[in-house]
Amino acid sequence: MRPAAPLALLLAAMPAWSQVCVPTSSGGRAYRPAMTHRGQGPTAEGISVATLQAWSPPDGVEDERVRARDAAIDPREERSVTLEADLWRVKVGDDGCALRLELAATRAGNDSPHVVAVIPSGEGYDAARAAIWAAVGRQARRRPGRVDLAAPVHVRLTGRLFWDGEQWCPESPARGCGRRAEVVASLWELRPVWRVEVTGAAEPVPVEREGDDTTGHHRHHRHHHRRHRDEAPARER
Repeated sequence: MRPAAPLALLLAAMPAWSQVCVPTSSGGRAYRPAMTHRGQGPTAEGISVATLQAWSPPDGVEDERVRARDAAIDPREERSVTLEADLWRVKVGDDGCALRLELAATRAGNDSPHVVAVIPSGEGYDAARAAIWAAVGRQARRRPGRVDLAAPVHVRLTGRLFWDGEQWCPESPARGCGRRAEVVASLWELRPVWRVEVTGAAEPVPVEREGDDTTGHHRHHRHHHRRHRDEAPARER
């Protein structure tokens, strides 16, 4: 199957309850909450995964007060953009609703560097979250904590540019030192994302993961095992 329907067609096929998510908690202390829940901006321009990965941090972010400022700290954060990329991973936020997406450049593969896009909790983002769950083949009432895809879903996301200074560190100022820093190659993100379009992909095969994210040797072993599994003859699941 090759899903090529725009967002409106995806949503028309889903019951109304699948578009609503009630946060189960506040998700703890929010980082720059006004910036991460902004409304739709001016006309969006296209941007690439490679551009996000190549950008340097904003000026002055060595100062913690700059990183914590809940307003634009760089002119780039004022821009609305559209990103086309391959979706490889979906993780539910601490509040039970927000979605953290990891994406790679089109046809670059899951082992290539990722960038992040976030669809926050809130009424204005329900349609975008529902479109992601439909694209990865999960009903809203059966949400796992995390879905790693064996085959990518090609998506077009529209949202605001955002620099995630919460993950910044002086040892790696462009990439940060967060838990997924070995995979995510930039602190520049799309956040919030308010529009999701599925533009075509092979049928996704979600692989649900439990517990904490794996890193280092364990992540290498996981990819090694997945590669051998994918090379095996296809079988019914």
